[in-house]
Amino acid sequence: MGMIALIAPANKATGQASALTGIVGSATDFNFYWTRASASSGELKPERGSGANGVGFELSIDLPRSVTRRRRIPSQPDTTAKGSSCEARFHRRELLPAGTECADTTWTVTKRRRGRYWPRQYTDSAKIEKFDWKEPKFSFELAVGFSQAGAFVSRRPENDIRVSIREIPSVSIYADYVPEVRVGPLGRFTGYFGARSGLLSLIDGRAYTDTSITKFSGETFQLGPVGGIVKNIGVLSFFAEAAYMWRDFKSVNWERTSGLGTLPREIKLSGVSLAAGAQFTIKKSP
Repeated sequence: MGMIALIAPANKATGQASALTGIVGSATDFNFYWTRASASSGELKPERGSGANGVGFELSIDLPRSVTRRRRIPSQPDTTAKGSSCEARFHRRELLPAGTECADTTWTVTKRRRGRYWPRQYTDSAKIEKFDWKEPKFSFELAVGFSQAGAFVSRRPENDIRVSIREIPSVSIYADYVPEVRVGPLGRFTGYFGARSGLLSLIDGRAYTDTSITKFSGETFQLGPVGGIVKNIGVLSFFAEAAYMWRDFKSVNWERTSGLGTLPREIKLSGVSLAAGAQFTIKKSP
């Protein structure tokens, strides 16, 4: 949250920090990623190649709702599943037929001393967890983040324009799909899809002429679908995603109001955005 406050404009940082405090405090994962934003049409284009590079981060929250499916007995027993837990027995195909009841019991022993001359007393309690024959098929996440990418330049040779774009904040809703079986030689991948919106700003906009430099800025709300794949390796999760974002700055705020010539009054930066990065778990979801 401190990072968001530092990079946000002074008059907006307080309000944004206040609005996002609850979300940040509940965050379960931190995502750091590289991003590449394109602009398929409009007055501006990426300075190098087909996209403008940048970095970003997201804080995500696991939402309590999920779509489940009934677990199916593995077709072959898993000899690596050791122990007497219900989960291990399930993978060894010992819970037959499907739907067989099973429960794991955990005993907690508490030692107490009553008075100086009283003997110690021991009490125990049992925690019983029943095996759930349902597993998540889709789980849901809410993510709030920041990213910046640039530079974008004018498509017109007569205009010398440079500007970057900044998402602060972006808000995304993801549905994570968990397949039943392992896929491919590297193990199980998971996929996700969803939508992203949020406030998008033009940052450090400059139009250069032989005699002057004119600053400009702009703000708009972006919106678009997003989808990607995730691979878990140890304590990290690596992901790659693609999105198409509609970004249309209907009105550009120029430093001066006269003598703009062919400089754009509206800027469209809609296009495909790519991202790749890693996810770190901050805390377990409740």
